Amino acid sequence: MRIPSRIVCVFVALVLLPTLTACDLKEVIVRIADFESNQVDGVRFHRLDEATGQFVPGGSVRFSEPYISESWGEVVDYTILDAAGQEVLTLPAPLRRDAANPDMVTIGLLYTHALDPGWFRISSVNAAGESDLSIEQIYM
Repeated sequence: MRIPSRIVCVFVALVLLPTLTACDLKEVIVRIADFESNQVDGVRFHRLDEATGQFVPGGSVRFSEPYISESWGEVVDYTILDAAGQEVLTLPAPLRRDAANPDMVTIGLLYTHALDPGWFRISSVNAAGESDLSIEQIYM
């Protein structure tokens, strides 16, 4: 059985990333209720600034157009950007659609950042702007 080179590249990147960036990868499950109808381009991470109690930009993820993979089904490539907007890494992720509402998708992202650990919320982003912050928070 031949392993596709893309999968090997992803595996190598996942093994090397923590060593190269001194950051941990954290799985973040993102649910977007209006993925296609609002043409969501990505998500933005906001870190809680404990001094002010406000959430401030802390990095983002940009999505490619979904495509079909023989092994994973529907997939979206995503590029992790640091807080300054510099590209860190691009990885693929299966895109799962809700059977009752195909516009609602779930994407499992491996995310890393160079900030101190803290509480994060996310917002979705499209050409028109940005959604409100999520209610849910994740510590990473």
